[in-house]
Amino acid sequence: MTSATEFSSTNIANFGDNDSLLETGEIFEIILLDLVGQLDPDLGVSNEFTIEVIPPRGAVLYIGRRTPVSLEKSNSLD
Repeated sequence: MTSATEFSSTNIANFGDNDSLLETGEIFEIILLDLVGQLDPDLGVSNEFTIEVIPPRGAVLYIGRRTPVSLEKSNSLD
C-alpha cells in the first residue's frame, strides 16, 4: 500500500509484486482521502473530474470519473 495525505493505493490483484510500477495484470484501488475543503472548487454532486497518475518516466495515465448524484461520507466511483 502506498499512502500520502491525499490518497492511498493498494494492489488488489491476486498476483503481482511489491514495487510501485503498475504492470500487466496488476489492479490497484486508489482511495482519495479527506478531500473536504481541499479542492478548489469543491467537486460537489454530478461533476466530472480527472485523476492524473504521473510516473517518473513514461506516459501519464488519466482516470476520469463523475461524482454521484448524492454524496455520503464514503462513495465508490467504480
